[in-house]
Amino acid sequence: MTREQRYKQPVDVHLILRRETPAGPEILLSRRAGDVYAAGLWHLPSGHTEDGEDIREALIREAREETGVLIDPAHVSFAVAVHHRAPAGTAARVGFFFEVLNWQGSPRILEPAVCDGMAWFRLEHLVSPMVAYCRAGLDAYRSGRHLALHFQDPDDLIPYAPDADRSDPVPTARAIPLQSGGPEVRVRAMAGQAAGRIAEPRTARVLLPPEEYASSVPKSTGSAFIFFTDRDNRPVQLRATYSQAHPWQFPGGTMDHGERPWETAQRECREETGLDVAGPPRLLASVFGPPGGGWPFSTTGCVFDGGRLSDAQIRSIVLDPDEHDALRVLTLKEWEPLMPSQDYARLEAVMTARLTGTTAYFDSWGWGNG
Repeated sequence: MTREQRYKQPVDVHLILRRETPAGPEILLSRRAGDVYAAGLWHLPSGHTEDGEDIREALIREAREETGVLIDPAHVSFAVAVHHRAPAGTAARVGFFFEVLNWQGSPRILEPAVCDGMAWFRLEHLVSPMVAYCRAGLDAYRSGRHLALHFQDPDDLIPYAPDADRSDPVPTARAIPLQSGGPEVRVRAMAGQAAGRIAEPRTARVLLPPEEYASSVPKSTGSAFIFFTDRDNRPVQLRATYSQAHPWQFPGGTMDHGERPWETAQRECREETGLDVAGPPRLLASVFGPPGGGWPFSTTGCVFDGGRLSDAQIRSIVLDPDEHDALRVLTLKEWEPLMPSQDYARLEAVMTARLTGTTAYFDSWGWGNG
């Protein structure tokens, strides 16, 4: 086959613009419109590479042209590659999905002829209708995989349909560090002798760049909470507007970049209740949750003691209506029928730690547990 005859595939790039909220991570999606492929469907901001561009340059250009956001190349992280084919019988393509957590500007519609909607959506509750191969890429992203195949049949629909999902995620190889420390990998090599005898295994050490090693280890999100009771040791909890599965919560939330757990707990408590907790910090419990409930990472949380509130302090609490719509003060037994079993077990463990002075370790709570 000559160079002119060699098979070529188009390359497209997709922007996963992600922000963290108290209700969980959100991503930006746009709705395609006009005389384009998949009109009326939600999709990531995306486009094709142009002559002379590398894929990161193409992503930054498409983001600027479609949404107006400005992205520093240093803030572009590779997320997923999707080898996909549309049902219309067109040639297969390779799509590269990139995660961006930091940018300048506010996203807005800049190409109204081909886009009539743009909004933030919860990563764990993706909107419909969505372009099928885009959904395949986001499902791979949520599960921590880096490669997916998505070849549709000619009679398939363009939007994602659970009963006709063509997504085929490919497992990701993991680097295994040496126990002696450092981002290294053992490489086993067998050397053959001239007479055909197989030599003993020989071990070599290969140093990985820090970024590559970091991408190979399990990810976890950090959070911090404040536990209050009233003067009669009755727990104080807030009813969340963002989670029907886990309605009653302590004041608290996800750590922001650069924060320490106690700083997160103080900030979240102030934002959610208006109360300032001075400290010093006293840790009541460490809470671990495995991946689940649509969230691909484990969670590690610190629960700090906020002390006993007076009646006047409880009356002074001002809730953020976007996050909580009620506050209740009840005994442990009164809380039990109002909460899922795992949530109540966590509350009971924290309360026991308060009463006994022994820090609790609770490792069976998660967003996917009832």
